[in-house]
Amino acid sequence: MVSVGSVSVDEDEDTITFPIAAGKTSGDYDVVVEWTSGNYMGNSLTESLTVAGEITYALSGTSSVAIGSTTALTLVATVDSVDQDVTSGITWSSSNTSVATVNSSGTVTGISAGSATITATFQGEEYTKIIIVPSQDSGGGSDTGSGGGGGGTGGGTGTGGGTPSGSSGTPSNIFDPETTAGVVTQIEGDVENLTAKEATDDVGAITDSAKNSLAGSDLAPEEAKAIADAFFDINTKVLAKTDVTASQANSVASNMATVIGAFVAREDVSAADAVVWADKVIDQIGSDTLQKSGQTAQQATAVATSVIDNVIVKVLGKDLDETTATAVFEAFIEDVAKTALRFDTVGLIGHS
Repeated sequence: MVSVGSVSVDEDEDTITFPIAAGKTSGDYDVVVEWTSGNYMGNSLTESLTVAGEITYALSGTSSVAIGSTTALTLVATVDSVDQDVTSGITWSSSNTSVATVNSSGTVTGISAGSATITATFQGEEYTKIIIVPSQDSGGGSDTGSGGGGGGTGGGTGTGGGTPSGSSGTPSNIFDPETTAGVVTQIEGDVENLTAKEATDDVGAITDSAKNSLAGSDLAPEEAKAIADAFFDINTKVLAKTDVTASQANSVASNMATVIGAFVAREDVSAADAVVWADKVIDQIGSDTLQKSGQTAQQATAVATSVIDNVIVKVLGKDLDETTATAVFEAFIEDVAKTALRFDTVGLIGHS
């Protein structure tokens, strides 16, 4: 017999729906259902349950948490595209309790700036998630403000262009390339299950580190491209969310522009590839980000300025022929600048 938790019984249709038998692999099992209420109260039924596919497990939740705040992680079991939370039998631990702690329910608390790996041990297997805790003075801010530097325009934890240094002199929001790549991959995989605000906060928390990693020499070309691809994919998925605000869309777009700009500036990115990236960013921001309702002149200016400073300038710095360079700039003017100018963005005119 295997316990599968609550079941859904439709007495009119004589059907019983069983949830995932958490912790069980594929195979045949006997399931006993006992009725404690309703028309069949006092009766029991034994049925065979076949689990057709292997059950996989993964930790679900945000990849960042603010100092003094909490976020809940959940171990999710998936079989045949059906998900169910595992609610018992898990042991939780943190690799760095001075940065983040986790309780017996999977609730993570941010303690100080840095990163920690949270581990859920279930039936002898370990499932992990990297949690980053951004510093409290890292730029960015609320959904209604505009972030600092080139990093973000509002949307929670947008980290802006500059990163404060801790007592050791090491920027507190800069993580090693391996950790950075891992967090970016996590966010890309989780973003569809996060709220727009959660995704915005996660992106803001890792932007400085992604920019720094891409500007360094520790990442191989394919690893650098994977980060750029992930940021573009994350931006696409955030824009598709029904709960996304203009401020959040702008924040994620500005952070994406920061990261893409750092990527195209690399020596291992060709001029031709840089132009392709510029076209992608210009098209997405002009045709989607700046089309979100609720835009303000300040927000539209910040996004357009971020594209100029972080992408266009970097691409035009490549070895482009005059015709191609002109085409890139004209595409920006047509698709981004003119759209932003609908909001009377005097600041953009002065900037350009």
